[in-house]
Amino acid sequence: MVLSYLIYTSEKSEDVTEKDVAEIIDVAKTRNLSMNISGVLIDTGSFFIQYLEGDRKSINSLYNKIRKDKRHHNVQLALFEDLKGSYIFKDWGMAALECNDDTKRILKKYLGAKMGCDTDLSGMPAVLLLDMLVEISVLYTLDWKMK
Repeated sequence: MVLSYLIYTSEKSEDVTEKDVAEIIDVAKTRNLSMNISGVLIDTGSFFIQYLEGDRKSINSLYNKIRKDKRHHNVQLALFEDLKGSYIFKDWGMAALECNDDTKRILKKYLGAKMGCDTDLSGMPAVLLLDMLVEISVLYTLDWKMK
């Protein structure tokens, strides 16, 4: 088994509600754990940023299904590479990260003054996107451990 990861961005369909996003997360948590896939989804309001990691064939198959989902469009694959080492987000299944003040601060660090939670990140260099996701996720992990 070759461990790999991918990152994609997409535009959220206008009719998608918070309830729809919560359902995406709930279904993904169960499905992903059964497939040994972990991931993080950031919903910026208008865009999704998602990181998936696991067996190369499994995440490729999942990504191809995700691309066809009508709850988003303009799906752009930013990065698909082998992991050097082990999972970054092992046992997460799927975590949802909201665009709160802490997330905005980190996004602004990477995007500068043009940042807003509705900023289109599809043109952002993939390595920066990964660094940003990891930094945001660490913040949330520390917050969860403190609760």
